[in-house]
Amino acid sequence: MPKKSSRQRAAASPAVALTIRRATLCDLAVLVELNPHVQSLHARACPELFRQDPPPEEVAAAFEIMVEDSSALWLLAEIDRPAGYLYAQFRERPESWARPALRVCNISHLAVHPDFRRLGVARGLVSAIVTEADTRGFARIELDVWSFNHGARAALQRLGFAVFNERMALERSEST
Repeated sequence: MPKKSSRQRAAASPAVALTIRRATLCDLAVLVELNPHVQSLHARACPELFRQDPPPEEVAAAFEIMVEDSSALWLLAEIDRPAGYLYAQFRERPESWARPALRVCNISHLAVHPDFRRLGVARGLVSAIVTEADTRGFARIELDVWSFNHGARAALQRLGFAVFNERMALERSEST
């Protein structure tokens, strides 16, 4: 009998046993292992902006600094094995001449392993960061999503996110 994928097993079970927990330095290798799934998606769509297959030791060094950042939080989702992660930073912007003070939780990374997509992993991660933001007194949660990533855009809209700002680029050759 062929072995069922994680997705088939989860779909066959009445309830997916999703756990979400804080990631620590002990989880660094797992975070690095999950990253290529989202990194390669971005690199294929925008090779001028994202590296394809960055060396794992470089990713680990960057992630180590990010995990140790006291203003940030990594969450790890598991369904019998690592399924995805979320990295968010909690920022307090002081009042300026143009803007009021603002406390914002910014989700910088949200990655779900392909085997676990459409099983509630992103929903669970976002729900956990919303709870953490509430606990810390942060009412606003923001994130960036690339225009080419239609699946992520649709999923995030289903989770309640709405476009409030758009960035545009003018591509020019370096010789101009």
